[in-house]
Amino acid sequence: DQLSQEQTQEYKEVFDYFDKEKKGSLSQEDYKLMMRALGEDNGSLPAPVSYNSFLQERQELWAKQQSGDVVKHAFAVMDRNGDGYVSAKDMIYFLTNIGEVMTQQEVQSLIAEVGGGDQVDYNALVDTMQKKK
Repeated sequence: DQLSQEQTQEYKEVFDYFDKEKKGSLSQEDYKLMMRALGEDNGSLPAPVSYNSFLQERQELWAKQQSGDVVKHAFAVMDRNGDGYVSAKDMIYFLTNIGEVMTQQEVQSLIAEVGGGDQVDYNALVDTMQKKK
């Protein structure tokens, strides 16, 4: 997956805001301030940070998020037994309240697609969600 043109433009505007001297790059201090403004603790790029390297970092993060790894990791934290399953109740709560919120009907439909029951295979559920995007 690629960043949308709108996302790319938003990142350009944020970068330009912190590039006060219009050099096309940020010092480590300005880069860290920008990352905090984006809701992240710190970035991982060495200074000076060019717009292209920043955009590449954002693209890689976006691709990782879209791959479902982040969602699978969140479910793994809720996987009390370490067996790849989460209770349907927890799954419904998570997907109807956190992140890209889904309706209860959408979540129940997804759970049914991966076998239903009281315990849900979260890897299969995330993979099914990815196919629908």
